[in-house]
Amino acid sequence: MQSNDIILQKIDLLTKEVQKLEAPVKAVYTNKELLTLLDISTVTLKKWRNRGYISYTQIGSTYYYSAKDLEEFLKNNHNQAYAYN
Repeated sequence: MQSNDIILQKIDLLTKEVQKLEAPVKAVYTNKELLTLLDISTVTLKKWRNRGYISYTQIGSTYYYSAKDLEEFLKNNHNQAYAYN
């Protein structure tokens, strides 16, 4: 086997390993999943809902957040990087 083939095999293997590490994007997140994903408390998430910072769907006593809701929330709270001169 040529060294180029070995290198390509290793790159392919590493690519597959990295893909396993990437968090899958879900269509809908539960309250618990969003708390874990954003590393926030229940109180914080409740405040964000009550103040209208993040959209959600409520079915009974269960809250759901779409990927679009989360993306919009992050976009609305995004700050551009800046550098001091």
